[in-house]
Amino acid sequence: MKQKQSPKTFPEALKQCRLDKDWTFKQMATITGVAASTLHRIENAKANPTDRTVHKLKKALPQLSEMAVALKGTSL
Repeated sequence: MKQKQSPKTFPEALKQCRLDKDWTFKQMATITGVAASTLHRIENAKANPTDRTVHKLKKALPQLSEMAVALKGTSL
């Protein structure tokens, strides 16, 4: 069985949270209140989330905050 690697970046952590819940971008958008296109750009490191977006994501995905603690130099 393949062991899951810890995310090293915020986009990786966001993607891991989404995949762990087996959500599509559309489902995650509905739950978090962040547009699916924005989530996609963040996951693909093509956009940085605003403070407001990070707040929405943390509120909907508490495990994202927990993962961020493990990320070097990252705080959410």
